[in-house]
Amino acid sequence: MKKITALFCTTLAALSCLTACSNHELDGKWTVDDIYSVEPGELFNEPVLELNTEKREYHGVTGINNISGTITLKGNNISFSDGPMTRMAADPHSMEVETAYLKAIFDTESYTIEGGKLYLKDCTGNVVMSLSTGNK
Repeated sequence: MKKITALFCTTLAALSCLTACSNHELDGKWTVDDIYSVEPGELFNEPVLELNTEKREYHGVTGINNISGTITLKGNNISFSDGPMTRMAADPHSMEVETAYLKAIFDTESYTIEGGKLYLKDCTGNVVMSLSTGNK
């Protein structure tokens, strides 16, 4: 009986981890609220980040240009690959936001989700970008 109970507990723990350790909470479209303390405000395009953990892909709009690439996930650690990006120019504020956006995603090493907000963090745990749920 003890072996069956131990097996049941181990199986239950593994299933709980599969659910709790899932990164599917990241999936969907996130709207950028703040990037390195630069508030987007009025921009050429709305800055967003769309994540697909099953395909390990991201697509984003920097405020001007479109960007995409792959993501690497392990627990709450996440990193973004350098991928293709369109190359348009826009007004100075939109360019400032784009520069901060690109720096933030490539500085990101971990994330947390709290109250419907996604916080991307650098290697020291500082929030580099905060996002809200969009059309998830």
